[in-house]
Amino acid sequence: MYVESNLMVDEKIAFKFKWHWVYLVTPALSCLMVFGIPWLIYRVILLKTSEVAITDRRLLGKFGILSKSVIDVPLDKIDNFNMNQSLLQRIFNAGQISFKNDGEYLNLPMVVSDPRQVKNQFSESQHEYKAKLFGGKF
Repeated sequence: MYVESNLMVDEKIAFKFKWHWVYLVTPALSCLMVFGIPWLIYRVILLKTSEVAITDRRLLGKFGILSKSVIDVPLDKIDNFNMNQSLLQRIFNAGQISFKNDGEYLNLPMVVSDPRQVKNQFSESQHEYKAKLFGGKF
């Protein structure tokens, strides 16, 4: 909803990030403890209210429940893509990603499904955007 309502004229979504269910494993396992249930509820609400997408022009997203963080970065301003996976995340094909912009990392507070697909889609979208922006010469 957020991403779709903030698209520019003729801007198209190239890829929409998906949360991975592994994100809920830690709080679900800790439900045996006192703080586990509120933490699980918080994570479920965060999962439902946050969204991130790569459009044909920019990285766009929103996170937060009571407070809100917004990401809106043109694809040509992103220098690098990083992916981190724990052993459990590798087994279940999940991971955390970050983007480098002007020497600063934008860490997405989410565990995404199939981070390699995200990397490939980001690289393809960035290449197409730069080719369009610079007339095929970059």
